[in-house]
Amino acid sequence: CADFEQKHIEFLLEQANKPRMTWEEYKTKHKEQLQDRLGDGVQREQAEYRRMLDEERNRKLAKGSNNKHLVDKDDDKKRKKKEKKEKKKDKKKEKKRRKKDKKEKKRRKREDSEGGDDAPASKKSRRDSASSSSSSSSSSS
Repeated sequence: CADFEQKHIEFLLEQANKPRMTWEEYKTKHKEQLQDRLGDGVQREQAEYRRMLDEERNRKLAKGSNNKHLVDKDDDKKRKKKEKKEKKKDKKKEKKRRKKDKKEKKRRKREDSEGGDDAPASKKSRRDSASSSSSSSSSSS
């Protein structure tokens, strides 16, 4: 513990012998840091950021709008997107057409199993015979 106290005392004596900076010297040496802390830093940062954005914008505008390689990229993206959309649309149409064909095939099969085209007529005749038999049964009673 005594060793620590001795080192601490030596440190304090060394610091007391070193020349210290005055406030004026400190302000001149650390002018930018003080301005940053006192509010000028935000404005300077914004001006720097704006300058960087302006440089980037000017660089892009210098390329011009008729650069073939830039136009081709955009056209390729648009073309691919359009092809993908059309392909999806075609798939949907094909699915719808297959569903319709399947339904039609099922309907034809049902008609064939019922006896062809006279199936609706046979239903009608069944209804007529059922109504006539009920009327005849009511007349005989």
